[in-house]
Amino acid sequence: MRKPEGSTIRWTIAIALALLASIVIMVAAARHDSEGIWGQTTAAWLQAVGSILAILIALSVANSEVRQAGADARLEKCEDARAAIALAHKTLELVADRLMVACDPSNEASHGMALREHRTNELIEALRQISVGDLPPEIVVPFSSIRSNLHAVNARITEIYESEEADGIPEERRRLRLGSGLIIYSHAVRDYADLCSLLRTQIDTAFAAFHEQPRLTAYVAMARAAASTGQDASDE
Repeated sequence: MRKPEGSTIRWTIAIALALLASIVIMVAAARHDSEGIWGQTTAAWLQAVGSILAILIALSVANSEVRQAGADARLEKCEDARAAIALAHKTLELVADRLMVACDPSNEASHGMALREHRTNELIEALRQISVGDLPPEIVVPFSSIRSNLHAVNARITEIYESEEADGIPEERRRLRLGSGLIIYSHAVRDYADLCSLLRTQIDTAFAAFHEQPRLTAYVAMARAAASTGQDASDE
């Protein structure tokens, strides 16, 4: 059962006190009015107190409506965030899968590369269509980051495939050329963890964990090592 909010309790107390005060004032006015409770003085006080009560009730209703509207907007943002995280998780899985296959050219023939690219492009475009204004402010930065990083990695994979076909660059160089993409992908993995952590503090819900393939983790480590020694060939 939902407990009354503090402001609701305060407004209820204020109205109750005002009502009690009006009764006291009416009784006092009636005692000093020659016509008793139906006299003009009592009627004037009753009208004044009634006006004050009407104002208090109107303010209470308006305050309640504003607070409810704010709560509804917050709930809607959380629901939008939940959907955005689910989409980010699926997109991250597809990008990781595509990156994994790209790093191992010997297995790519059996993985339906064209279909995989098409599906990944569609999900990334869906991510780009999400308005950050519809999300809780706490997750705007990591969401924008993961969206940008996934788009960059996916575009880099496509660029490398196209350059191999157009320029005859050997497949054996692909993993080295994917170095920057692997590092950016690792940033996207971190962004996803940040998204889940930040939103978990706002709503009590569990989010799907991202499970990275061990070989892809190893490829990321090799890419970082190559970048630290100046061996990244991502611009070739």
